Amino acid sequence: MLPSNRQPAGALLRALPAAAACLIFTVMPRRQVIPDCLKQGPISIQQAEAAGVSRHQLRGPNWRQVGRGRVIWAELEDASGLVRAPRREWLAPGVVFSHRTAGSLYGLDLGQLALIEVTAPNGRAAWPRPGLHIRHAQLDDADTCERHGAPVTSPVRTAFDLARHLPLAEALAAVDMALHQGLLDLAALEQYVLDRPCWQGVIQARRVAELAEPATESWMESVLRMTLIGGGLPRPRVQATLVSSAGA
Repeated sequence: MLPSNRQPAGALLRALPAAAACLIFTVMPRRQVIPDCLKQGPISIQQAEAAGVSRHQLRGPNWRQVGRGRVIWAELEDASGLVRAPRREWLAPGVVFSHRTAGSLYGLDLGQLALIEVTAPNGRAAWPRPGLHIRHAQLDDADTCERHGAPVTSPVRTAFDLARHLPLAEALAAVDMALHQGLLDLAALEQYVLDRPCWQGVIQARRVAELAEPATESWMESVLRMTLIGGGLPRPRVQATLVSSAGA
């Protein structure tokens, strides 16, 4: 009978380095349980502590800082990357949601959004914070309104900002979508662009207004139209009706 190579478990453990033995018996830390009341949006540290989450836990991977003394559950982002239901209390007075964030609040499908974009009036202090992209620009009273209880740029100002700051094809697609959904009419956008001849990006915004087609029904249709025009082809007709020689 061959001798057995199997040794008692105790002998094996004694032969292992102490560090390896510790690894075997390491107990995995418990996964943090997030109370439902803290999953609705940004919260203060005091709210978290009142719900049983410590300041030490708030510094862990389950939380993301979105302002001074405010955090948000890291998983509370939808597929586009936009934090759900932006709220007035997130912003300093006079600061409004703008650009892609405003477009999303108006119901535009602008694809993946990595940051919340806001605009502060010129001269208004607004310190950069994690998760926010802050721009400073002139904001007239007519440039702002409310959407779902949040301060946002008006539809025409939102379209203007997207037209001048997004890449050309994306800018055209965003403006086409806004026009198609009836958020504004093309004449209003054209006049808004005309009234701001010296603004940053206005040359592209003017080009977008010239090419915009309210009848466009999809993002890819806008991008394809821009690609054809950029390739030197004539401007295609949108939603054209095609009939045979028999009229059918």
